[in-house]
Amino acid sequence: MKLNRTQIVGVIFLLIAVFFAAMTPSIQVIDGLYEPGPRIFPYLAEGIIALCSIIMIIQARGKEKDPNAKESKPYLDKAGWKRLGLASVLMIAYAVLLGIVGFLIATPIATLAFIFVLSSGEKVNKIAAVVITAVLTIGIYLLFTELFSIPLPSGILF
Repeated sequence: MKLNRTQIVGVIFLLIAVFFAAMTPSIQVIDGLYEPGPRIFPYLAEGIIALCSIIMIIQARGKEKDPNAKESKPYLDKAGWKRLGLASVLMIAYAVLLGIVGFLIATPIATLAFIFVLSSGEKVNKIAAVVITAVLTIGIYLLFTELFSIPLPSGILF
C-alpha cells in the first residue's frame, strides 16, 4: 500500500505525538502534588494530535492519486510561503518582546499582527480584530494568573 501525502503527514504527526507522550513522564512533579498535575496538558495535547493524525490517515484512504489526474496544486503558493516566513519571524519577535515588555504589551501586538498576516490578503474588520485581541489577551491573562496561579512575564522594562 502506497501512502499519499496526507497520510504521510498523519503518520509523521502520530509519531511526534507518541514521542512526546513517551517523554511526558519525565516532567517533574512537586512532592505532595497529586495528579493530574503538570502532565495533564501535554497528555491532552498529545492525545488530540494523535487522534487528529489517525483521522487524517483514515480520511485520506481511498483518495490515492489517480495516475491520469492533473498534478495537484502545492500546499503553499509563493504568497503562502511569505506568510509562513513572516509568521515565523513574528513568533520569534513575540518571544523576544515577552522578555522585554511583558505579556500584557507583547501579546496584543503579536495577536493583531498574526490576525493581519494570516488573513491571506482578505479584508479584516479592524474593530473585530481589536475586540478579539483584547478578549484573548485578558482571557489568557486571567486564566493563567487567577485560575492556575502562574505568573506571566512582566518584562524587564516594567
